[in-house]
Amino acid sequence: MDHDPFCPDTPEARIWKLLERYVWLKQRRADTLTAEETAFVEAAMRDAPDEEAGANVEEIRAMLANRPGLIRSVGGAALAAAFVGANTDAVVELLVAEGARFEHDPQWWSPLHQAADEICRQERPTIDRFRTVFEHGLAAATAIAVKPPYRGISGNRSLLHIVGFFGHPKLAELLLKHGAAAVAERPLGRNGPTALQLATRMHHWRERREQTAQMLLAGGAYYDVFSACARNDSERLAELLRADSDAAQQRNGQEETPLHWAAWCGALECAKQLLKAGARVNAAANNGKTPLHLAAGPLNVPPGQPRPDNIEVVRLLLGNGAAVDASDDHARSPLHHAAYQGYSEAAEALLAAGANTRLRNVRGKTPLEVARRGAAHLRRRKRLGGR
Repeated sequence: MDHDPFCPDTPEARIWKLLERYVWLKQRRADTLTAEETAFVEAAMRDAPDEEAGANVEEIRAMLANRPGLIRSVGGAALAAAFVGANTDAVVELLVAEGARFEHDPQWWSPLHQAADEICRQERPTIDRFRTVFEHGLAAATAIAVKPPYRGISGNRSLLHIVGFFGHPKLAELLLKHGAAAVAERPLGRNGPTALQLATRMHHWRERREQTAQMLLAGGAYYDVFSACARNDSERLAELLRADSDAAQQRNGQEETPLHWAAWCGALECAKQLLKAGARVNAAANNGKTPLHLAAGPLNVPPGQPRPDNIEVVRLLLGNGAAVDASDDHARSPLHHAAYQGYSEAAEALLAAGANTRLRNVRGKTPLEVARRGAAHLRRRKRLGGR
């Protein structure tokens, strides 16, 4: 059976689908290309094994020697395809040298955004393709994907947002070198976090995200109160509180306070400072979560990644009047969060403070019924008739 590049089960099909969004050509659909043009684009998109990186360069060079017009007809598609591939930096360099240029809607999720996402997600060390297009003036480090790449996530996404979320200090350094600091304060979506806030708050790949955060700070990113609390930087927090006594009461786009962020990240010293400065211990975000919800069971901690040590913050909040049975917008109590996320110490502290084990969330589940991972043993309390 002949190879069909448009079969949905092939790697090529994924990139062809992306190209329909990236490429601003008359040949928007792959089935309008000639066999020669299709072969050229596929040679550019072909991922080479690590030990054979750039192996398809000679094939592309030979195609161009035979038909130079390929750059004019599908050079943009080939460049976009190569840019999102693996071990295709040499192909990108060749195509750029031959005159290929990106052709895509500047408002849309671009090859640069896609490549940054895949390079950061997989922690690939090579970023030469970005250097090539920046140095040739073919793309801007300030590029913003205004339109969301797919449903369910926010738009207005800069390359720095991607780097901040996953952590990739080398790419952050390169972006800042080429002017990305100009969009460092751009929020994700209408009211979302900045790149620095993403780098400081998330709970995966902690070391590389911290390096990325340091790179962003060195590049001039504003060191806001939320980021300071996420990093448990009590000196910076004190500085901000001296400059603005209301800093402890600030709200972000999700109506979270700095205390929410300190609680989420286990930042004990900052949590103490905020409470002393008058932070409301039971302030609710727009999803109904209080700081105790976030301290008791931080979400978005991938399996295998280190989890913040929040037990002392849980005890601090409880000791300062946190409502032990506060309900979020899904009727989940802090104990629901602790049990579901497997924070057994937090769950025990909540139980000791009188948490009600019989509260039901919107799905009718009690905290003990959702217990899993490290807190699964709490289910025995149900059998013992706990409150």
